[in-house]
Amino acid sequence: MHVWTMWFLKNNIMTLLTIIIMLMTLSFITLFERNLLGMIQYRKGPNKNFFKGLFQPFNDAIKLFSKENLILSKINYMMYFISPLMMFTLALLLWLTLPIVLYYWSSTLIMMLIFCIMSMSSYGLMLSGWSSNSMYSMIGCTRMMSLMLSYEVVLILITFNIFLMTESLSLKHFSKSFIFIFWSLAMIFLIIMLCELNRTPSDLSEGESELVSGFNTEYFSSGFTLIFMAEYSNIIFMSFLFNYLFLGYQLNSLISLFMVFMTSLWVIWMRGTNPRIRYDLLMIETWTDMLPSTLLFMFITMFYKLNQMMIYIL
Repeated sequence: MHVWTMWFLKNNIMTLLTIIIMLMTLSFITLFERNLLGMIQYRKGPNKNFFKGLFQPFNDAIKLFSKENLILSKINYMMYFISPLMMFTLALLLWLTLPIVLYYWSSTLIMMLIFCIMSMSSYGLMLSGWSSNSMYSMIGCTRMMSLMLSYEVVLILITFNIFLMTESLSLKHFSKSFIFIFWSLAMIFLIIMLCELNRTPSDLSEGESELVSGFNTEYFSSGFTLIFMAEYSNIIFMSFLFNYLFLGYQLNSLISLFMVFMTSLWVIWMRGTNPRIRYDLLMIETWTDMLPSTLLFMFITMFYKLNQMMIYIL
């Protein structure tokens, strides 16, 4: 009984610490993004609040949560208020799949759970656009759902190549670097990651120049804040996932955290240096370029593993 109690307390403490660290990281990654975009655009970012604008994220959070929640007349009330909470909850659940949080979780199918949660998060986006009963929001969520059918197929096939090499679906077994073997798949994964995160140049569900703010046009105050926090939480998590799949670094090293930071920096840098890609061109690129390339690599990997198996048998 004592062993089970210690196991329960240890996992709950690690879960709580992970959520607290993640929320603090969200605050400062927004400050980092605003300063980086200011540097790219030859202007100053937030620098007035405390030392170099250090407390700016906390003031923004207080401002957003203290704003009045207006009740719009034509919304679907239940789905309108549930969908931001659903998106943020699923973003938190993704963090609980990391081995450093549940170290004794010996599930060999943890990647399947990650894909299920990532797929479910798109439902929150769809419900937020539909429940707003706004034309801009509806167009934004329709774009996102149609794109999801394209890029998630490629994303799963890319990770399937890594599964074939490691012969496991557990993140704890990804201890080898595949960046030199699958460097082209790593590049495709980074592009697909931008689509998954709804970031420039693939932020077609928002498209400020076309759709005001896209699927979250009718959101403000706490609802907008939860959507905003879920987006940045997913940026950091996808950076961790890229680090696990292709670089093979575990979370107990400083170089791992540095590579996660560099991946997040690349996502932010793409926003400041690239224009938004056209919707039809992104769909064509996904189906005609990325999918055939990923399938080719998968067949090569399968042939390699079968060849190894035959050599072992003989």
